[in-house]
Amino acid sequence: MTLGTHAIVGGSLAVLASADPVATFCLGFLSHFVLDSIPHYDYPLLSLYQNVDDKLDVGMNFGRLFFLDILRIGADFGIGLLVLFMFYGDRPAFPYVILAGAFGAVLPDGLQFAYFKLKKAPLRAPLRLLQRFHLFIHAESNLNNRPVFGIFCQVLVVAAFLSISFLVIQ
Repeated sequence: MTLGTHAIVGGSLAVLASADPVATFCLGFLSHFVLDSIPHYDYPLLSLYQNVDDKLDVGMNFGRLFFLDILRIGADFGIGLLVLFMFYGDRPAFPYVILAGAFGAVLPDGLQFAYFKLKKAPLRAPLRLLQRFHLFIHAESNLNNRPVFGIFCQVLVVAAFLSISFLVIQ
């Protein structure tokens, strides 16, 4: 799933679940893995390299493509935050609780990015464990070869979570 989808789902779950930012952060974090277990579309990271024989041997090359990836990732996450602001900006729980859910929901991909970049750091071992779990839980089939359909499915997921949250809080 894209970061925007993760952020919107995490923020919507926060509206539904709790007024506690720590709880909604944790709920958002868990929602990431549930969403990633469903076949979905992921846009390609242009600077990513991966050893076909070892899925844990992965990284990102610095350079022009890396900065393009950072811009795309930032825009993706920014769109998710913008949607949350548009739908929940007037709620008393905004920004603390809702943003906690959104940030929790995107954190696994942020930690994945740290794993890609930190080759020799002491944090590499726990990040490797999380990366192994992330790969295990991730859907084996994907919609990457069908981007229009894949994006449409994510729009439906977002619409469903926004609709459910508005039905419950009304």
